[in-house]
Amino acid sequence: MVENRTGSGGNIGMENVVRSAPDGHAIVMGTTGTLTINPHLYPTLGFDPARDLAPVSLLPDVPTMAEIDLPGAGSTSWGAVLALAGTPEPVVARLQAALGEAMAQPAVRARMAQAGADAATSTPAELASLMRRETERWGRVVREAGITVG
Repeated sequence: MVENRTGSGGNIGMENVVRSAPDGHAIVMGTTGTLTINPHLYPTLGFDPARDLAPVSLLPDVPTMAEIDLPGAGSTSWGAVLALAGTPEPVVARLQAALGEAMAQPAVRARMAQAGADAATSTPAELASLMRRETERWGRVVREAGITVG
């Protein structure tokens, strides 16, 4: 069952998931914003993606600005599936395998391409590394630009 909880830049849905049991039954689709930018914008976020979530797999990888002939702009957008921190490793592995199988399906790849995204997968470790790099990067952008919310 998919329950779409919108609002506050994705934070409401993320907070709802991190309050669930870490048994693999509650997973969340996170984005660049909810996982790596929002922690720098919202001082009372209510969750910490690095602490409260367990990377499962990277999913859509939207083309970079340079890839669409805007080489001066260096930003990408991506989505990822995460479980709760503390979810047993075999459960995370099973979820990651299922997502890999789904991404290999021609119909799924075609639907993602139709939405402008490249179907991609990763290991949990690769996703965790990407999240760390992007969190550092976006933290620097938010600080240097003096960006605030509200």
